[in-house]
Amino acid sequence: MRLLTATAAREMFLKIGMTLGPWNQISDIAEDAELKPLWFNRRCPSEARSLYVFAHHVVKWLPQGEWKVFHIDNSTSLRPDETFLLGRVLGFEGELLNLQANSSLAFDSIGSNSVAEERLAAVLTYFFLLFEQHAHLVSAGSQDGEHLSIQDGFVYFQARTKEALERAKSTLDAFDRAPLLMPSE
Repeated sequence: MRLLTATAAREMFLKIGMTLGPWNQISDIAEDAELKPLWFNRRCPSEARSLYVFAHHVVKWLPQGEWKVFHIDNSTSLRPDETFLLGRVLGFEGELLNLQANSSLAFDSIGSNSVAEERLAAVLTYFFLLFEQHAHLVSAGSQDGEHLSIQDGFVYFQARTKEALERAKSTLDAFDRAPLLMPSE
C-alpha cells in the first residue's frame, strides 16, 4: 500500500476511463458523454462483525487487476483519533497517516502480496463505512466502469453494464445468505 500524489492518482484513473468529479469523487468519463453509468446502493449492516464481512464482499466485487485505488473525496473530514487509528491499522508506525480529502491510497495486487493488499483495502472500506465517511474504490480491472462509492454508511455500486451490476447483486445475495462468512479468496 502506498499514498499517491494527486497526479499519480489521476493518471491511474485515466487508464480505466475514470476522472475526478466536481467534489473530488471518482467519476466515469462516460458521464460527460451520452452513456450514463448504472448504479444502485445498499445500506451497510450496523452490527460490527457483519459490517466487517460486508466490506470484504463489496471490495471483492471489483474486478481483479494490478492495483486498487481508495480515493477520499471532499466530503470527508476524519477526526484526528480516526486518522491515528487508521494509520496504526494500515501499518504507519510512528507517524500519523495524513489522510484527508483528495488523498489516494494504492493497493498493489502484484505477486504474493495480493491477498494482503486486498484485505487492507477491505479493512479501509470497513472503517470508512463505520465512520460514515466518503471515499471511492476502483480497480485496474474496472474496464466496464465498475467502482464503489462509500457515502454516509451506504455503498453505491456503479458500472457501465447491467452485467456488472448483476454481479454486484449476486455478491450481496451471497452476503445476505451468510452475513458472517467471509468471501472465498
